[in-house]
Order: sequence, then C-alpha cells, then structure tokens
Amino acid sequence: MKVLGVENYEEVKRVLVFHLEPSYCNVTILDNFDCEFKVRACKHDENLSGRAIDLLLVDYIYEWLGSSPNALKCSLSPTFVKKKLASECSEAWKRLVWSDSAQLRFKDGIPSYKLTRVKFEELVGPILQKCMELVDRTMASACT
Repeated sequence: MKVLGVENYEEVKRVLVFHLEPSYCNVTILDNFDCEFKVRACKHDENLSGRAIDLLLVDYIYEWLGSSPNALKCSLSPTFVKKKLASECSEAWKRLVWSDSAQLRFKDGIPSYKLTRVKFEELVGPILQKCMELVDRTMASACT
C-alpha cells in the first residue's frame, strides 16, 4: 500500500487517513510494520458525508432565495429548484478549497449566489466539528 505524500516509508510509524465521501465519512489509522501498513483503528459514520454538506448548502441557499430581494419570481417547483441547487452546491464547496469564494450560477430564472469561504465554514462548522470528533474517537481507539 502506498501512502500519498510519503517518500521514506521506513521513517513513518503511523498514518491517519480522513476520507469524506458523498455517503459517509471514514477515519482510519494505519501502523507501519517494516513498510507494510496495517489498520490499527477505523471509525465510520454515514451521517457525516459530502451529501450532508450539499443538503445543508441547498437548504441555506433555498431559504436565501425565498427571503432576499432576489427572491424567486418564477413558478418553479421547490423540488425542481432544490435539484438544480444541489449539483451546483456540490461543485461550489469543492472550489472553495482553492478560492475565497465561489459563484453559484443557475439557469431557469434562479438568481446566482456568491458563497464565500467564511460563510461556508460558518454553515458547515457543526458538521466539521462532528468529523473532528470522529477523528478523536478513532485516535483514542488506536491508543488502546
């Protein structure tokens, strides 16, 4: 097993792998025994996911659309609007890794929205805190 970013395996004793997927969050701690990595501890949570972040952003922007001066002035169904928001939100938070803001552009009469990294971090803070708690539990499990 190769570990990303590790060139000299002999010097690495333990590696933490954090994996946030659309449907789950997984934290694994690997121990290195003579350049062979073995799982020491692993924790998994299906309630923490990329999808949870997407849904949180969709709900926030949908609420903004209904309360702002840019409110929806069209006869689109809420289900249709949320579906349009979902794909753009998913891409936007990935762009925020490298940028201070991401412009969410929609079609069909839905106004665009500029999501800043600061606002994103404020919105997803509780989810990220739960991810860190999962990391802490995994680390504690690895120490026993």
